[in-house]
Amino acid sequence: MRLCAMTMAATLLLVTLATSAGLAEYHCEYSNSEGSGNDATNRCVGIAVLSEDNFVLSLNRPDQMYYALCKWTDCTYSTGRGNDVLQWYYQFDTVNLEEVFGIAADGNGYLYVINNDQSHNILVFDATGSDPVASPYRLQTATDDTLYAIDVDTEGHIFVCYANADQDRVDIYPPITDSTIMSAMTPSATPPMERKVMIDIKTCFRLAFK
Repeated sequence: MRLCAMTMAATLLLVTLATSAGLAEYHCEYSNSEGSGNDATNRCVGIAVLSEDNFVLSLNRPDQMYYALCKWTDCTYSTGRGNDVLQWYYQFDTVNLEEVFGIAADGNGYLYVINNDQSHNILVFDATGSDPVASPYRLQTATDDTLYAIDVDTEGHIFVCYANADQDRVDIYPPITDSTIMSAMTPSATPPMERKVMIDIKTCFRLAFK
């Protein structure tokens, strides 16, 4: 098994996991060091793995107000980096990336991005190409809390948790369909369809409801 990891700096690591007799052993497959030209350049705060050696990072440099997504395709230690994507844009609807943290892939080529703009959007990108491009879908959440982590289950339900108030709260939003409110053309604020309180999780870094 191969795992893609990141550091808070601009370094990427690919780690191979081998299991033997119930024990796990890790070794580094490759590392894209900062300044190599194939590194993230900015602080990495989220990762979504699409397939082996294909992944997207969310980049966050608040001191420069710089927030972006970047995809690596068929990544090696020296190749694979795409272009930084700074906004979600579909037809006449534009949302700049702001205070991006968690991202998640749904297994069908869609990338879900929590974006702390004024409307606290969940932005949905098509990640099947060399760079993520906006899909027709976004969801304007009905919250003023800072969105922090996100995941998507096999049925498309979207799980979100928060960085400030109610850090043990998980809100569940409906899946993407053409008939739901998750559309650029109908950006009304959407309340969660369900809310769970995870008693044992006080700070949520990564959700995993698979």
